[in-house]
Amino acid sequence: MRALLLIPPDEVLGNVVRDFVYGCWCGGNLVGGIQMPPLSQLYVATVLQQDGVRVRLVDASQDREVYDRALASAEELDALVLLTSTNSFRQDALVGRAFKAANPRLRTVFFGAHPTFQPEACLDDPGVDVGVMREPEWVMRDLFRAWRRGESGHDVPGLAFRHDGRVVVNPPYPFIVDLDELPLPDRSLLPADARYFNPVARRLPFTSMQTSRGCWAECDFCTVPSFFGNKVRWRSAEHVLAEIRQVVNAGTREIMFRDETFTAHKARNAAICQGIIDQGLDVTWVCNARVDRIDEQQVALMKRAGCHLIKFGVESGDQRILDGIRKGITLAQTRAAFAACRAHGVETHAHVMLGCPGETWETVDRTIAFLQELEPATASFGIYTPYPGTDIFDRVQADHPEIADGTDAELGKLHVKGFFNQHFSQLEGHELERAVRVAYRRFYLRPGFLLRRARATASPAELLRRIRAAQRIVQFSVLGRN
Repeated sequence: MRALLLIPPDEVLGNVVRDFVYGCWCGGNLVGGIQMPPLSQLYVATVLQQDGVRVRLVDASQDREVYDRALASAEELDALVLLTSTNSFRQDALVGRAFKAANPRLRTVFFGAHPTFQPEACLDDPGVDVGVMREPEWVMRDLFRAWRRGESGHDVPGLAFRHDGRVVVNPPYPFIVDLDELPLPDRSLLPADARYFNPVARRLPFTSMQTSRGCWAECDFCTVPSFFGNKVRWRSAEHVLAEIRQVVNAGTREIMFRDETFTAHKARNAAICQGIIDQGLDVTWVCNARVDRIDEQQVALMKRAGCHLIKFGVESGDQRILDGIRKGITLAQTRAAFAACRAHGVETHAHVMLGCPGETWETVDRTIAFLQELEPATASFGIYTPYPGTDIFDRVQADHPEIADGTDAELGKLHVKGFFNQHFSQLEGHELERAVRVAYRRFYLRPGFLLRRARATASPAELLRRIRAAQRIVQFSVLGRN
């Protein structure tokens, strides 16, 4: 059986980050032009390949001609597999239709956020034959096994499909308890000339890696607990170190750990850091953390093991807003986490959301001032958005069914335009759009900040990457071009 895992181009933004299993992350100039290796697709492709499926992974995200060649060879395929999100679904469904038009016997399989949280809406589109819900690897493996046996696969848990004119949604597939059972992603499936841009990377080439899944937090804006479960499942330190050795031996010099909260399992992370040190692995890295799940001891060890940047979800500089979105942190904890990083020479990135429930111009000003006080190396400002799979989406939908399946929040609007925020925020959509641009200008276009960043640049190559990212951010914040 022959399957194509495709990362399609984006005709509107030209750059969409699709390395998360639950869908695309963001796109356009708002993210400084960052490009990420398709980690989620690599996991699925590796599992299928090791199970006997003839797999091709085509990353056409940066090259329309690569996509056109893949479409021209659609007749050779048995299945097309696409990672989709609610925000990208409309474009992705058009890709499914195009491949089915080129090869009517081809079956399209969509996985990610939209088939997980909106399976009926997903299957309403003729470009989709099968939706895979939640964690995809074992579901996809069992589906393709059934197809190779000549069966429909309709008894596989975790699937949504059409049968006798109606959409059938199966019970969920159990979560993978032991993540060490997953194979190491086969990065040789990527194009030999694949080059990915990352403005925060100190060294290239870089890759991304995931060492845990799930989150115990109760943030009302996040899909992770619904997608991966509200208990965290961890790969062992030995399994993670094996992958680090593999990528370093292949020439990788930097890793972006894509866990929701890399620092949460303190003992395991200490073993990973100590392993990097003891084995003399020449690698630098970046990770995500919560401000309530890190301390100076951890930061010091992470620094010794090559960590140079930690990304935190700051969200807001107003405690009432943080409490309202159930973030579960305090401003004092945020200050302490950033101070710990600063004390040990680890740079920080702050994720901020504007337009949360209760947002006013006063709270926006308070948040920008808080960010200036924290003085992270970089910051990103986006608009709080009700996605399917989150509590805030359910609350909005109950009163405003016109939100439908959420696909009106298209990629071109993602995080830069208000989406139903006027129903829970005191700012209108056009005010939030202005607030995001103001936040970028007031944070980045400060002479003192620019001077500090120039002094902190470690190499000419890093300077060029930062200039490239800065150009894109200025295009967005000053000129309004995403």
